[in-house]
Amino acid sequence: MTTDHRVRAILARQFGIRGDELRTTTTIQSLGADSYDLVELQTSILEEFALELPEEMSPEAITVGDIVRMIDTAQEA
Repeated sequence: MTTDHRVRAILARQFGIRGDELRTTTTIQSLGADSYDLVELQTSILEEFALELPEEMSPEAITVGDIVRMIDTAQEA
């Protein structure tokens, strides 16, 4: 399963939507995320990919595609 599919599955579970409803440009804020949801998302990413996303992530600025790129970049390093 690709990083993109895994991220979409995490977001779908967390926000109660279907993964195919998410686009690369979907912002986390548009899913109704607040700061608690962002912490929960970071925890889910840590559990799934064994890496931490930056704490300074802003839900209104970060997109599904941004998360996928951050994970792929971190895994390549």
